[in-house]
Amino acid sequence: MNERFNVEVLAWGTRAFEQDPSLDFDGLVRALPGVHPDDAERILGSRQRSSQGAAPQRTHGSYVESLGGLPAPHPLDYDWRFSATTVTDLASRTSVLAPRCGSIAMLGVPSLFGELREKRPDAKLMLADVSAPSIEALASKFSSDRLVVCDLLSTSLPNETADVVIADPSWYSEFFEAFTWAAAQIVPIGGYLLLCGPNYGTRPGASAEWEQIERYAESLGFELCHIQEALRYDSPPFERNALDAAGHPRMSSDWRTGLLGTFKRERASTVTRCVYTCDSTEWEEHMVGGVRWRVRSKAKQDRVSPVLSELVPGDILNSVSRRDSRRAGVDLWSSGNRVLGCTDTYAASLILQALGRGASPVTYLERSFGRQLDRVERDAVRASGRRLKTIIEVEQDEYLRSLETLSVR
Repeated sequence: MNERFNVEVLAWGTRAFEQDPSLDFDGLVRALPGVHPDDAERILGSRQRSSQGAAPQRTHGSYVESLGGLPAPHPLDYDWRFSATTVTDLASRTSVLAPRCGSIAMLGVPSLFGELREKRPDAKLMLADVSAPSIEALASKFSSDRLVVCDLLSTSLPNETADVVIADPSWYSEFFEAFTWAAAQIVPIGGYLLLCGPNYGTRPGASAEWEQIERYAESLGFELCHIQEALRYDSPPFERNALDAAGHPRMSSDWRTGLLGTFKRERASTVTRCVYTCDSTEWEEHMVGGVRWRVRSKAKQDRVSPVLSELVPGDILNSVSRRDSRRAGVDLWSSGNRVLGCTDTYAASLILQALGRGASPVTYLERSFGRQLDRVERDAVRASGRRLKTIIEVEQDEYLRSLETLSVR
C-alpha cells in the first residue's frame, strides 16, 4: 500500500509542477491533496524547500483569526479547526440544507458555531463536543443554545433531532463510526449529514477509508450525494510546533485539507451502537495564561519531588499522530505540544495551580501539604516552577507572533 501511495504522491506532485513550475515547497504542499510535509519531502525531495527568508504570510483563515473566543486546542483532543474561509463556506452549505426555523446539530465543530448562529438566527442549534473548555467558552456567549460536553465514543448521546448534522470526527475509524451512528440518531428521513474526513493524500489507504465510511453510513440509512475537496484546516499551535521540530518551519497555516461528504437520510436503521473503550489514562487539565496543560494523574507522595525530565530534544514532540509510541511516556503535555516526564505529577499540578493564581509555588505547596518543605523539596519545586513558567511564556509569545503575522498580511 505504501508503494502505491508513493506513486500517487509522485503523480500529484508532478501534476502540480506542470501547472506551476515556480512552486516552492510550501506551495507544493498546499497544492497536494492533504499530503503531510514529511511525506511530500520524502517522496518528492527537498529541492523545492521554501527559501530561508521570512515565513510565508498566513492566508485568509489563520488559526488566531479563527479562534472565535475558543481556548487553544490541545493535541489530546485531536482538535483541528476550520480555516475562516471554510467556516464561512460550511455555514453557507448548512444553511441551504436546513429549512427556515429548522434545526442544525454540530458534532465536534466548535469553530463553526458562532458563524452559524450569526447566519441563521432563526435556527435551533446544538453542539456536542468532547472539550469542556470549548463548550464553557461558547456557553458564556450563547447561553440560550444547546451546548453539550459529550464523548460520542462512549457516553450517552444528546436527545436531539436535527434537519442537518455536520460532523468532524477525529480521522480514525472508531471516531467515524461513532459520529456517523450519532448522526443517524439525530437526523430524520429526508435530513442531511455533512461528514468531514481526510483528503486522499493524508495517508496510505485514505481512499479505502472513505469507501468504508460510505458502506457504514449506508447501513445506517444514509445515501451518499457527493464527496468534495471543500475543507481547509488551520494548523493549531501544537501542529505548528511539531512541524517546526520536524524541520518544516515555514509552512502556511492552512496546508491541511480534507474532504466533505454530503449524505441524505433515506431510510431508518436498527444498527446497534458500538461503544468504544476510551484511553484509560486520567488527565487533569490546567490553564495558565491561556496555555492548556494536561497532567497525568498520579498518587500523592510523601516526599515532594516534581522533577521534570526531558523526553525529546527541545521538549517539542515532532509528531501529532496518536500512533507515536513516545506518547505513552508523557506526564505533562502543553497545548503547544511540549511534553515532559515527571514522577510526582501531584506536586506538578499544584505548581501549575500556583502559577495560574500568581502565587509562589513553594508557599502554595506548603499550604497544600500542611507542612514546610525541606531544602531539597523547595529546590525541586522552584526549579520546576521556573521551567514551567518559561514554557508558558514561550507559548504565549508564539501565539502573539502568529497574531503579528496576520496584522501585516
